[in-house]
Amino acid sequence: MSHEILQDKRALLIDRDLDSLNILDGVLPEFGYEIAITQSADEALVRLEMEEFQLTVVDLSVSQIPPEDFISKIHERAPELPIVGLAANLDSRGRFFPA
Repeated sequence: MSHEILQDKRALLIDRDLDSLNILDGVLPEFGYEIAITQSADEALVRLEMEEFQLTVVDLSVSQIPPEDFISKIHERAPELPIVGLAANLDSRGRFFPA
């Protein structure tokens, strides 16, 4: 399978689960992404102020605040940054609930 390689692209992975991080760290470089990893929402927000990323993949349960508020904080720092949200905790209607 061929992938379009994106040059000089960085992705920030935000997740407390090391297994999830390892899976993503193995896949995204195939698409040309350099990976930065953090297991802390607070550290992620600091890194977003100091570094440039082209993609963020975030476990929606990583923050102590509601996921929509955390996403808003990410967009305050990087308004154009695409965010992929991961959630293992969804109710029958697809709504997130804290673990």
